[in-house]
Amino acid sequence: MIKRRTKGDLIVISGPSGSGKDTIFQELLKVRGNIEESISATTRDKRKDETDGIDYYFLTKEEFESKIKNNEFLEYAIVHEKDYYGTLKKNVLDILNKGNDVVLIIDIQGAIQVKEQYPDALFIFILPPSVTELKKRLELRGSETKESMLRRFKSMYKEVNEINRYNYVVVNDDIDDAVKKVDAIIESQKCRVDRIEELDVNSIEEVIHESLVDLNEKIVDCHMHVLTKQDFKLYMKTSAANKFINIRGLTIDETLNPFDFEEFIDNDNMYFLDSVNLDEVDEYLCKIKQNIKKYPRILGIKIYLGYQKYYANDNKIFKVADFADKNKLQVTFHCGEIYDDEGKSSYSKYSDAKFIEELAIKYPNVNFIASHLNWPNFESVFYLCNKYDNVYTCFSGCNDGENKEERYKQNIQISNILKKYIKKYPKIKKRIMYGTDFFAISDEYNDVSSYIEILDLLDLSDKEKRDILYNNVCDAYKIKF
Repeated sequence: MIKRRTKGDLIVISGPSGSGKDTIFQELLKVRGNIEESISATTRDKRKDETDGIDYYFLTKEEFESKIKNNEFLEYAIVHEKDYYGTLKKNVLDILNKGNDVVLIIDIQGAIQVKEQYPDALFIFILPPSVTELKKRLELRGSETKESMLRRFKSMYKEVNEINRYNYVVVNDDIDDAVKKVDAIIESQKCRVDRIEELDVNSIEEVIHESLVDLNEKIVDCHMHVLTKQDFKLYMKTSAANKFINIRGLTIDETLNPFDFEEFIDNDNMYFLDSVNLDEVDEYLCKIKQNIKKYPRILGIKIYLGYQKYYANDNKIFKVADFADKNKLQVTFHCGEIYDDEGKSSYSKYSDAKFIEELAIKYPNVNFIASHLNWPNFESVFYLCNKYDNVYTCFSGCNDGENKEERYKQNIQISNILKKYIKKYPKIKKRIMYGTDFFAISDEYNDVSSYIEILDLLDLSDKEKRDILYNNVCDAYKIKF
């Protein structure tokens, strides 16, 4: 899936005399199999026990200066105002191209030169735990005079002031611990993103797809009307969902046909909203209290505003919200349509969803859902969803029997409304949910496939679609389905 660069890393290690950088390198050789120290070039005289090409590359002054002119050094310097010392670029690159790491143990001035030519190198600075400890280490060598020690401390002062040029600093207060830290730094270098030479995107997509199979299967229909198992079979013929919130509550007002809850109690994929009649709110809340103790998977309370006359600031609604707060339930509202005594529908000023704002403020731990978008004032619904983290809404696509052309036209209209308000209120992408509003009545009126097709008209990313189909519903009802 991922092919990393095989070329080795250039590692620069610096530090004051006595910091232990040479010892750390010798220990690294024991734990890392593909690491080498670069052989330096010099113009000083070869000693009797030294071998050219092993200890140093011994060059004449003319040879050295010729290589300087030809830009053959990664870094070089004149030491003690007499002899040249330097690192040959070709030797380093040969080792790197073999796949081995190269370590340069050089001073700060050399490191600066390397960084100019090879900025991707790894720069590590080794420090002693204290000046006192450094003085002690130098004294143990037995070769330092007071003058040389003073010179080294002055040099250390200059080097520490340049420490910000390095990637890492390791304090060598314990050699084993310091070696482990340097080893870990080198290993982390190999895991950097810019070390990737080839990225097999198709392979990654396959892995992601496989890992998300379970999630992709979780589509929650958060607004389904089903009364009987027969209705449910009709629904399942075309439904994309396999998790369902059935809004036909156990405690339902007499205007609606009650359903046999026991038929669905064994379906672990079906969740429920209980319901309340505001005209008899105390009696209904008592029944709901019994139901949530008796039955699992009751997520909230549904208030059917469309089937009773009420005032938006009615204390009964606040009583329901208070009950939900105490019992860790959510509250949904079924549109703002009002029916008169003869069954004719109309809207009034109390049908505006703005009344939910008072509830959202007073009960921050309760989520309020303005179920499916047939409220007369879309603006207020989306305004509240954008402003308050505990206000949600769901939408449905059109289901007009077998008339697919009419369904598509209405889906276009619904999607245009949604796109308009998504642009105006961006946060509502995390507040809207998918629901069929399905109420099967015959074999001819049972196609719910068009409901989910509306998502393709909204110009949403796959992640945003997943939110609408699953994540937002989990957030609204405070449960992982």
